[in-house]
Amino acid sequence: MHKNRNRFTPLEKATDFSRWYADFYADGGLMPPSAKTVRGQSSLTGFTPKFLLALITALTVFSVLSFAQNRTAYRQETANLSCSTENPRYCQECKDPDKRDFAQCDEVDYRKVDLLKSGRLPDSPPYLSPDRENGAQRVVFAANIGNKNLKSEIFIADADDHSGTQKRLSWDGGAAQVNLDPFFTVDKKVAYTSIDTRKKTENYFVIEDIRNGKKTKITREQSDSLYLAAHKDPERK
Repeated sequence: MHKNRNRFTPLEKATDFSRWYADFYADGGLMPPSAKTVRGQSSLTGFTPKFLLALITALTVFSVLSFAQNRTAYRQETANLSCSTENPRYCQECKDPDKRDFAQCDEVDYRKVDLLKSGRLPDSPPYLSPDRENGAQRVVFAANIGNKNLKSEIFIADADDHSGTQKRLSWDGGAAQVNLDPFFTVDKKVAYTSIDTRKKTENYFVIEDIRNGKKTKITREQSDSLYLAAHKDPERK
């Protein structure tokens, strides 16, 4: 009997167990919310939600800025490679007039020539008459910029100030390919005809974006439809 008096009852053990782990319960365990006022609950990482949100936002901004910077560097590198004299497609890909060697490409420096007044337009109709955009002060035309040989390319310019605003839209003209007959479409794009003199075939294109010269190939029927919609002229030749 004396030995049993010195032992803990199961209830006393449970009470002692709860007392020993009271701190554990207060640290996010089974204690009621009021117990958290004594010691704040912590996450497994030790970071608060606000800190994690700020970290994610910072990483996102950093990623976007890095992507933009890398994309700009890539474009600059591509432009530099395009205007490298070692580029086999130099005359087709070097589109920066300030870096272009016009003599190497057998071209006149069209920055210094008013193409519409210099008599450098192709000789056969309907290419002599530049097409003027409806309701705007822009004209689109084909001009021979070849120095020694025929090189007909498409240009756009202000109707009143030709030489100061001439912008080249095509870059693949030459002895084997003649770009002619440009006109404005209803939606302000530029369509034109490209003649392959070797294969004696005609191809038709629409320049989707005048800023970068991006073009899409279309059919003769589509080209005629675009012309008629913009000009209401059944006599197109």
